[in-house]
Amino acid sequence: MSNSYSENRSFVKVFEGILASQSFELVESFSAEELWKTMHAQEKELLSQLFLIHGEQLEASVLTSEKARVWFRLGSHLALSDSLEELFQAANAIERSLELDNGFFDAWYTLGNIYVRLGLKKSSEEFFLKAHQVFEKGHQQFEKEIGTVDIGCPSAFYWHWGLSWFLYGRFSGEPC
Repeated sequence: MSNSYSENRSFVKVFEGILASQSFELVESFSAEELWKTMHAQEKELLSQLFLIHGEQLEASVLTSEKARVWFRLGSHLALSDSLEELFQAANAIERSLELDNGFFDAWYTLGNIYVRLGLKKSSEEFFLKAHQVFEKGHQQFEKEIGTVDIGCPSAFYWHWGLSWFLYGRFSGEPC
């Protein structure tokens, strides 16, 4: 099992490198069906998105949106880990996604939760404050995109945002 795990981690790192360097022609080396059988569903999905970007010459705006989703998927996959290093990599990937598409609500939401987890792991109020700032930007973006008060953010979003505030207060020494 650990061999499979390390192989999957190397797939993620290779895919991240392909995306970062925009060397999409490198995905052709992953076209062997035998190789796909060793990948988890999330790696296969990420690879298929890289094939999509490589195979179709889309307009810049569509390409940017697709790349944002690939970075988001990569970050979401890395965020499943309890490893501090992979949580930092997850945050970097999600931040990259938001650089490409700052209207991506799920990326804001996920990044806020990653910062909460980093704050807990590092016992640092700095990350809880970052989480609050990210949740606030995500909320603003959601309201901007929806454009109506009839539809609100998902209640779980507010719960996680509130948790970031609670933990910020607790770690800063405020009475809770």
